[in-house]
Amino acid sequence: MIRELGIRAIVAVACAACRPAPPTHVPDPGPRPRPAEHVGPTVPTWRVSFARDARGVAQLHVAHGDGVARHRVSGDDAHAGPLSATESPTGLGLVATLGPWIRVRIPAELHIEAQATKSCADPWILDLDAPQLRRVVDWRGSARALAGVRLGCGPVEHAEFVSETGEERTVFYGATTFDARSVAGEIAVIRSTIEQSFGVTLDAPWRTEVVIVHRGDWPGAWAPDIVAVPRGIRAAIAPQQGWGAQSRLALAATIAAVWLRRQLGPTEDLRERAVLAGIARGLAREDVFTLGLVSPADYALDLDRDEATIARARRSARPGGGHWLAGMAAGVAVDAAILSWAVRERAGESIIARLRSQPTASPSQRWGAVVRDVLGTRAPSRDADSLPARALRHSLGPCIVARARNTPISDFGFDISAAPDEHGRAVILGVAPGGIAERAGLLARDVIVGVEDGARPRIGVLRGQSPVVVELVGALPRGIRRAWQRAPGIADERCYPT
Repeated sequence: MIRELGIRAIVAVACAACRPAPPTHVPDPGPRPRPAEHVGPTVPTWRVSFARDARGVAQLHVAHGDGVARHRVSGDDAHAGPLSATESPTGLGLVATLGPWIRVRIPAELHIEAQATKSCADPWILDLDAPQLRRVVDWRGSARALAGVRLGCGPVEHAEFVSETGEERTVFYGATTFDARSVAGEIAVIRSTIEQSFGVTLDAPWRTEVVIVHRGDWPGAWAPDIVAVPRGIRAAIAPQQGWGAQSRLALAATIAAVWLRRQLGPTEDLRERAVLAGIARGLAREDVFTLGLVSPADYALDLDRDEATIARARRSARPGGGHWLAGMAAGVAVDAAILSWAVRERAGESIIARLRSQPTASPSQRWGAVVRDVLGTRAPSRDADSLPARALRHSLGPCIVARARNTPISDFGFDISAAPDEHGRAVILGVAPGGIAERAGLLARDVIVGVEDGARPRIGVLRGQSPVVVELVGALPRGIRRAWQRAPGIADERCYPT
């Protein structure tokens, strides 16, 4: 019944986004007055525009005083970051979050003017925090409000409605299709389900930004990019590619992490953040599975990916490294599934309610207390080297089962830094002696700039200022780990939680 309601809600929300006015074409403001360089004695003016360089590459221009900063838009910018390329059938399609590009020393009033260019004759500014969404070319406000201000070129539409948990706004950047609206409908259903699970009531409109990109001409698969933004999420999607089980799970985990951090408190400790990420991922997976938006086979496959991450971390990860923290988060996510099924069988209080009821403590302490409370033990052990195979067996419902399996471990013999460098790139923390990475010539402090998957994976790194490409050749190590799979011979309807 829940799954049927979930599918109907997706269609309803998608259709709600089609009713006038939502989504509505943002009205044109009419004539564009040209302001003076300064509005008042202390309000500076920033002039922003989109253009193309001599090679035809799109750029964001930010002019202030006598200076002009030019920010290049590359193919890699078809994502949910602060400067994204969008699908536009008539010309340049872009959207930029202005906060990262307009720097002010103190929170002050400022004035922003969107200027027309040959490449973008009809730019627009959209203030997502305004009482009414409308397209303008002239914006005045506080620097504190820049996080909600967008500059764009190309199609933009929006929808506004009230859900069970509060008001929400959905903005489409790029040419919308029914597929794009259906994806937005799924986003709304997943978000509202997680909010109900977490007992959330919105105190301000929730913002869902959908960046519609075109990747049909790009080689290889591309996974939608989903990130948290103030009071909402931004998802870059290519409706013709890649929106499936993994995308839904990533979306749910991102939304769950937003609310979990608000309820349990933010933390700068990397270990505690890994625990929070694991709880969010595990509980979000249960919500999406219960809705029927991922199949039992995809649910089992996602659990197995977590077990593979755990197995990799156990071999060559260094404490505090990126793989080590990923393994910790994956372990918590699998434990969240085990705990959720146990609570359902006993008709007990939800995991979220149990977490909130714990005395004030760190996320890891709260989680440990819930595990002991539900299972009567510490977190389930995965030390396959010291446990008999039968100890790794488990089942979640009638058709999601785990068994011990001797399988290749995706461990190339290196770990990465927990935090990226100033350019957002991973740095190799250490290389295991005798491993594939060491034989390939990777070194600690190499900066990873590109990865090419395949039968013979290659990694591009910067070593100092010199680019180096290495090929990871050799048989992966094997090991015994818990492996999840969907048991055959049982109808899907019997696999979901009841």
